[in-house]
Amino acid sequence: MDFSQPIEIAKDIFWVGYVIPNDPFQCHVYLIKNGKESVLIDPGSMITFPVTMQKITSIMQLDDIKYIILHHQDPDIVGCVSTLETIMSRNDKVFVTHWRTQTLLKHYQWKTPFWLVDENDWKLTLDGGRELEFVFTPYAHFAGAFCTFDKETKTMFSSDIFGGLTDEFALYAKDIGYFESLKLFHIHYMPSKAILNHALLQIENKNPEMIAPQHGSIIKKELIKPIVDKMRNYIC
Repeated sequence: MDFSQPIEIAKDIFWVGYVIPNDPFQCHVYLIKNGKESVLIDPGSMITFPVTMQKITSIMQLDDIKYIILHHQDPDIVGCVSTLETIMSRNDKVFVTHWRTQTLLKHYQWKTPFWLVDENDWKLTLDGGRELEFVFTPYAHFAGAFCTFDKETKTMFSSDIFGGLTDEFALYAKDIGYFESLKLFHIHYMPSKAILNHALLQIENKNPEMIAPQHGSIIKKELIKPIVDKMRNYIC
């Protein structure tokens, strides 16, 4: 697998991240290719930005992106946004987020307007009928935390939930042992076992066939339930 290139993980969904050398806390960026209403998910930091831009522009025009999803306000997700905004000429692009996140992100004084998931019935229909649903996972690990579910491929972009710390980069979780990579991150970042279990239930209710977190490794269908069952016992 050539990590220097975009990798299609599901139909028209690409991993466009960068493997940060010698870093156990990898940060993923995803792109949904949907013509002139394409979607960039958690665009990343200035560390990953140059490679992410190279990968995006190798498969599409940057200004084909209309929606930029910001699951929360941490620098590994939004650190590059000020720069990204200056190189995108499209006037109708929007930042998709929750109102609690917007209250913090407004301090960057970006020119791009916010499109709030909680004010739009927690769903977004793209050109061609592709529908994204937004899953509210409060306090996991931020008050306005949410995930994004692509109904067409049943891919759940889970943000920090299912994020892991890994000794070696692995785009996909290899086996059930991946839950050990999740443990340290979740017990320290998630406020309580009850909050984590509530978030896991909201995700399970969508019956995802793939979990694409912002950290760690992508989890395929056959590993989702066994890993979730293990995670329910984390003492956060």
